[in-house]
Amino acid sequence: MIREGITLSYEEYSELAQKAQKAEQGLKKNDYHRKDANLSTMGFLKNSVDQTNDVKFSRKTLEEALGNT
Repeated sequence: MIREGITLSYEEYSELAQKAQKAEQGLKKNDYHRKDANLSTMGFLKNSVDQTNDVKFSRKTLEEALGNT
């Protein structure tokens, strides 16, 4: 396969380079926000599990105190 070269002016090259850099920065931001959202979800789930366990423990303690074992 033979490729023919493309000639760009300095201005065209600079514009394309800036667009590529902005696109790369946008991808990095999206990746950061996705990771942040995943951590928030994981924190929410862990908190929910912890609260569920607390309720189970409190219920068991109350049942034992009332003699409803």
